[in-house]
Amino acid sequence: MLLLSLALAAWLGAQTPTVESVVVHGNHTTPTADVLALAGAIVGQDATDALLAEVAARLEDSRRFASVDVRRRFLSIDDPSRVLVVIVIGEQPGVSDDDLTPGPLRRLAASGMWAPVAEYQEGYGFTYGARLAAVDLLGPRTRIAAPLTWGGERQAAVEAERTFAGGPVARVAGGGGITRRVNPAFDLADTRRTLWARLESAPRSWLRTGLGARRAHVTFGGVDDRLVTWRADVTLDTRTDPALPRNAVFVQAGLERLGFGEASLPAPGSADGRRAVVRRTVDARGYLGLVGQTVLALRAQSSTATGALPAYEQAILGGAASLRGFDVGIRRGDNLAAASAELLVPVSSPVSLARTGVKLFVDAGTTYPSGRRFNRRTMDWGYGVGVFLNATVFNLAMDVGWGRPHAVAEATGRTVGPNLHVQLGVRLTK
Repeated sequence: MLLLSLALAAWLGAQTPTVESVVVHGNHTTPTADVLALAGAIVGQDATDALLAEVAARLEDSRRFASVDVRRRFLSIDDPSRVLVVIVIGEQPGVSDDDLTPGPLRRLAASGMWAPVAEYQEGYGFTYGARLAAVDLLGPRTRIAAPLTWGGERQAAVEAERTFAGGPVARVAGGGGITRRVNPAFDLADTRRTLWARLESAPRSWLRTGLGARRAHVTFGGVDDRLVTWRADVTLDTRTDPALPRNAVFVQAGLERLGFGEASLPAPGSADGRRAVVRRTVDARGYLGLVGQTVLALRAQSSTATGALPAYEQAILGGAASLRGFDVGIRRGDNLAAASAELLVPVSSPVSLARTGVKLFVDAGTTYPSGRRFNRRTMDWGYGVGVFLNATVFNLAMDVGWGRPHAVAEATGRTVGPNLHVQLGVRLTK
């Protein structure tokens, strides 16, 4: 019996797998007969890897499909010579019964979408406009976007990105454009014409790394300068609900090399009058669950530079992002250190669609010149109360803060409280 089984297995293994039938999936508009005609007459041929690759190449060369995947399936577990070929295609945007081969303009119109932009950024004002986008125009998992805004931040740019389902690279992105906004610390317009590129990897769901480069021509006040930035960063994020985290951490650390042109910080004795500064940034946050739904949120921020920075690149202190109770731009400098603690007390049910609650907070922060050590005795303090609402499509937070400057003699004349800080975020998806 054993010899008979071995002989039968050898006979079955010697049988050449043959294509017995072909099926097509994913063609919601293109007739199946058209796909089979492009694939060629493969029924009865040997189902080799070379044949499958040849079929895929024929379909891709037709340029009629956004994606092509040719798979081999066995029709019987007892007879491996019977093979079914499955052709899975993704159709081009814009395909219709009247036009099975749409041109670039029609594909662009079919893949396009737009979303309104309406946001208020503290210190910079109200920004409005639109964000145009086209998905899968350059292939699967690609996106081209064109933000066009006016007001607080005036922007006209083109951005492109491609994401990957697996492998060492998770996302590749790049773009270019022009932006203009008024720096709240100096009350001067900052205009930048920029080209940038970025590469990201996500080895774990909670870990992300990135490398980026940016080249910008900066006009700030009466200065025209060139800024070249190289950046590497790593992000650790264990939050399952970023809107209201609990027992989680978020840490982002970055290292930047900033290269300036002759208009700012020329190095004495340098042949080309250029100078580079290295800047290290850290943003660390922790969320600890206490009694009931109460959460204690802690945050620490640091930005340190190895040399003096031009005014347009200096760190800015104040506002909801760092020091509530003070206006954005109350202080600025080459280096920044800030910390905050919040006690979040949700008052709604954990299963409700909208999470509401109140909070108490205390903030501290300071800026200081490059070359000097951090001195906590020079820190400004802010404290206050707030409310928050986290719903399905938007988040709203309102804080009222009071500030205590570290030295009355250094008061700048700006309001130090009570200050109202409002943050509103709206999420729209297609």
